[in-house]
Amino acid sequence: MGCKSCRSQRVQESATVVRIQNSIKNDDPVSLASLIRLYCHEEKLNLEDSLNQMILPIENTLLNFLGYTIWLGSEKCYLYLVHKLKASITVTEEIFKKQKVSAISFICEKGFIDILKHYIVSYISSLKKYEDEEEGNDKTYWLSFSTSNQYGGNKKIYTPAQLACLMGHVNIVYYLHTYFTENIPPYTLNVHYINEVTGENCALIAVKICNFVMIKMLFEMNYADFHIKNKNGEGALQILAIASRSNNCIQYLECFMYLIEVVQVDITYMHEETLLLLNNSIMIRYMEDKLKKSGINIKKADLEETCSHDDSKDMDVNYKAYRDIKSSSDVSDILKSSVHTNFAGSIKL
Repeated sequence: MGCKSCRSQRVQESATVVRIQNSIKNDDPVSLASLIRLYCHEEKLNLEDSLNQMILPIENTLLNFLGYTIWLGSEKCYLYLVHKLKASITVTEEIFKKQKVSAISFICEKGFIDILKHYIVSYISSLKKYEDEEEGNDKTYWLSFSTSNQYGGNKKIYTPAQLACLMGHVNIVYYLHTYFTENIPPYTLNVHYINEVTGENCALIAVKICNFVMIKMLFEMNYADFHIKNKNGEGALQILAIASRSNNCIQYLECFMYLIEVVQVDITYMHEETLLLLNNSIMIRYMEDKLKKSGINIKKADLEETCSHDDSKDMDVNYKAYRDIKSSSDVSDILKSSVHTNFAGSIKL
């Protein structure tokens, strides 16, 4: 055992392996080709065995050559290994799986669109193999390499498509939608899929991160459903109101208005809770005016007089799913220095 461990450490630290790592980092398939031949000669291995070896360190795990190209998003090296050297995608997927890591989730999370366009073919074809296993264990949300989340949520509960949305990769979400225009997508890559843990689809995730371009794309091109409620019973406006408490920029007002004016989310649903959640004076005045036009004459100031501070805390709101709440200032200060997006127009990808 000791000798085997020493050999593994020696291989990982060898000059050739380090040069292989650098070739993949630089996405240089020409250099990679010569170095793999050199590695096979030095270690007295055939090509297949060398390609399957887990010798390239990444954080707390080891990957084979193909896995390393996926990790770095090195498209040219990925294509060389798969098409020229016939590197096994199946073996690579098994390596990821043993680490409780999903390659497709990582690709979508990092926004590696070029890798995705090649990898998705293999991923779809491999789904049949694991279909029975997934059915027997319910739906599985594999861990990504990067488990920390700036938005406070646990990324392992999201599907690959939802991870792409969470990280703001509009190009990935758009590609997944168009790829399955004529076919039914697997739930993992379905932008309309409603998460069984959170009750969110990509539409509500886009609202939670206040990504105006993502919201607009999902509504105008994908006809995503912004009218569903999450597991806490919160709709799009409540989710956005919570998110806006942490960052008082013009983008929140813009998304808020777009959801009401264009998407036509029901402004009367939980309107008292929404008003109490809002901190921004312009958003508050805007909502009060829209409610008045809907026959509801109500002011946040009046609500606060009848609701104690503790009562507002009792609302079923998962603040931990968003950034820390900070004190807000009037959005009018931001209006002077911000460029307002004309949300009545159409977006182009």
